[in-house]
Amino acid sequence: EIEEETSLSVELKHFVGVIEYQFVDGPRIAHFASYVFHLVAGHGMPVPHTTEQISEFRAVLPGQLAQVAADLRNLIGDRRGWGQWRALAHDLVYRHLTG
Repeated sequence: EIEEETSLSVELKHFVGVIEYQFVDGPRIAHFASYVFHLVAGHGMPVPHTTEQISEFRAVLPGQLAQVAADLRNLIGDRRGWGQWRALAHDLVYRHLTG
């Protein structure tokens, strides 16, 4: 999936963790999981495929991931829930890389 979305070839370093979620919409509950891996990318820069809904790529240092998570949590409007959800994986990776 990474190569499909970014055009980057990656190698698995190890499994970091899994985050399980429940999305509640009235009486309906949807279960979802994010599997997080530590990967090593080959050479090159990521390029989003036109079929993906990726607005930007940005390289950050491990110590900057906490701020990225905070920025995601502070999104407003239609993307607020998405930002809060995506921040959780950034928190996990931050702890993994800096802890």
